[in-house]
Amino acid sequence: GIGTDASVPFVTQYNTWMELEYFKQYTDLSNARIIEIATRDTAEIIGVDDITGTLDVGKAADFIVLDKSPLEDLANIKKPTHVIAEGRFIERPEYKEIKGV
Repeated sequence: GIGTDASVPFVTQYNTWMELEYFKQYTDLSNARIIEIATRDTAEIIGVDDITGTLDVGKAADFIVLDKSPLEDLANIKKPTHVIAEGRFIERPEYKEIKGV
């Protein structure tokens, strides 16, 4: 699975894209497969695939809107234009970055 220990100091949710980049660097998998591992497969591993991990009727409707395709470059995930979390639209997602992380 792919994910972070975001409750640990200096480990942030907004740097998950870097883990995808590292995964790409050390495997020969396509960007599409890496995204699938980070979403569907990881939800299955942690036992929440009935709630999230894919865009299916009855699930949480969690996804991001991007300016550029992550299929071309995984770093495009770094700055989402919009976020939809549990069906709620967040027009301008904001977060406070920790310097050096």
